[in-house]
Amino acid sequence: MAAQPPPATTGSLKLDGLKQAAEAQDLKKLSGISLYSRFAFAGAVCCSKILQMDFVGTFTLMGAVVCFHLAMQWGGVTKSWSSADVIGTLIGFVLISVVFVALEIYLGERALIIPRLMKDNTLGFNFAFQVFNNGAFFVLLYYLPIYFQVVSGVSTAQSGVRNIPYIVGIFFSIASGVAITITGEY
Repeated sequence: MAAQPPPATTGSLKLDGLKQAAEAQDLKKLSGISLYSRFAFAGAVCCSKILQMDFVGTFTLMGAVVCFHLAMQWGGVTKSWSSADVIGTLIGFVLISVVFVALEIYLGERALIIPRLMKDNTLGFNFAFQVFNNGAFFVLLYYLPIYFQVVSGVSTAQSGVRNIPYIVGIFFSIASGVAITITGEY
């Protein structure tokens, strides 16, 4: 009789025990009731995560941003700055922003923007840096193709081709962020 090879091990007693327990399970343990209880638990976790979201804060912030953008879009272009629509949307932006800040302070740790984190100087300065940095980034992202078309006199397709290095750089910066998050190494 030929000798049997030793069973493959992972080198960890805990993993080996889990592997043997999983192999020893029979099909009875994978019945419909067992599967239902597993998915019901996952659904309960999902529902509790959804209930922890700050929907009121999100919609309040979205309303403030929409009012601000409408005022900036209308003001001086399609309507005068002294028109009731522009002034109304600016007042709406200020009032809704005040409601948003009050709501975030009231909700505390369950808020969309946690006030405790904004009080930390490092995080506050990082937040301000990101706002200004992304503002400059999106201006460049929006106006660079227009610049290529107007100043260089190229077609829209050629403008897109000239934007490829910029978009590739954006892709690699996102990919490096994902890689750092996954590996934890810089």
